[in-house]
Formats: sequence, structure tokens, C-alpha cells
Amino acid sequence: MKLGTLKSQIQTLGFEEKATMEDSEYLGIINNGINRAMQMIAQEVAPVISEIEYAVDEETVIRGQTVEYDLNNIPEYEENYLGIEKVIYKTDSEISMDEHFAEEGDTLYLPLKRDGVFTIRYKRRPHEVTIDSTDNDTVDMPAGVTNLIAPLAAYYIWLDDDTQKAQMYRNDYEQLKETYLGNRSSFAVERVYSME
Repeated sequence: MKLGTLKSQIQTLGFEEKATMEDSEYLGIINNGINRAMQMIAQEVAPVISEIEYAVDEETVIRGQTVEYDLNNIPEYEENYLGIEKVIYKTDSEISMDEHFAEEGDTLYLPLKRDGVFTIRYKRRPHEVTIDSTDNDTVDMPAGVTNLIAPLAAYYIWLDDDTQKAQMYRNDYEQLKETYLGNRSSFAVERVYSME
């Protein structure tokens, strides 16, 4: 979803004119509402997932039966990293989920594999909307949950001025969230693939 589309959706939730949405006084409030909504959705509903690949080679640090991966190699580790979501191991003949990993401090311990590539999927905070963001920027959230942002952002925007209206938008968000979670859980299947 483009930021301009999201702002148009928010505008229909209580702002009479587009000019109000672009007023510098309100822009900070609107951006703050959007950012708070994205953070909440990422925590409660669907985390933002990024991934990095790690190839096992002669430079790999090996300790006993584990491979060490320095989490500082993740570009967003310091500011936005929220934890490992899953690890996938791939070779020319196999793709599998690897559930035998441990995270301690800045190090991820993976089972010893001699060849192949680990794909490390990690959860992170969504990138914030700022004063420099444009209407053509893509909102940094999974596509399936972008419809949750507008009502929750409207809740935060209206919270100080009209608690009744804010609560109405919060209720809308909760209803959409429950629908999303109900639909998602009915299709949640984890698979392990092996190529022979």
C-alpha cells in the first residue's frame, strides 16, 4: 500500500478536507498515529519479516557441532531487530526448516552443516513514516494487514480530541484484527520440502 492511499483512508475517518491532512501542524500527529499503529500491528498481528542469507564456507566459525553467526551482520540489528522468526537451510538437494538454533547475545548458533546456505528470517520494526516520506512511498507492513493501519491510526489521532470517535475506530480495528487472525489460523500449515 502506498502512503498516499493510507492517508486517503485516514482522511475518510474524520477529516473533512485533504488540506487538513497536509497541514504541518497535523502532519506530525498523523505520522505519529500511523507509526504507532504499525508498531502495534507488528507486535500483535503480523511482524515485519526480513531475511539474510549466510553461506557456510571455510571462513565460518565452528564450535563443536554448531556454526556461529554474528547477528551484527544484520543491517538493522541495532535499531530494528526483534528476534529470529525461522531459519531455512538449503543445499542443491534439500530445503528444510531448521528448528535447532539458539540465540545468545549477538550470536546465533546454528547446527553444523558443511555446505549450503542458511536463510535467516528475522522480525524487525517497521520503517517509520517521517516528514520526508512521500505519498508514493510504500508502507512497510505485510500486504495482508495494511487494511488494519487506518482504523488504528485514526484511534491514536482522535484519542485526545474525541474519545468516543477514537473508541469507535479502535473497535473497528479489533474486529478487522480478529477476522484476519481467524482467517490466517485456518490456513497456517508449515511444510518441509526435500528435493530428490
